[in-house]
Amino acid sequence: MMMHSEPNMGAQIAKTLLEDGRLRAKITSDGSSQAHLGTQDKYNEEGIMDHKLDRHQDPYHLGSTQLRKARSSNWSKDMFTQ
Repeated sequence: MMMHSEPNMGAQIAKTLLEDGRLRAKITSDGSSQAHLGTQDKYNEEGIMDHKLDRHQDPYHLGSTQLRKARSSNWSKDMFTQ
């Protein structure tokens, strides 16, 4: 039995897509997801070495990450004055 993990899930999805004759160039996931690693490993295992998977964050997680970073940053008091 295969242990549940994001890389295993990514590999399973890639396997299914490859069986259907589909090769994905991009994957959208949350910022902390490791699914893209399993997908890339499956491509490499199948001999698709020259294919680089491009991972994108989904808009919700990308926006919340940016907001969290902006709130925790040290801003200059003179930044918006002339």
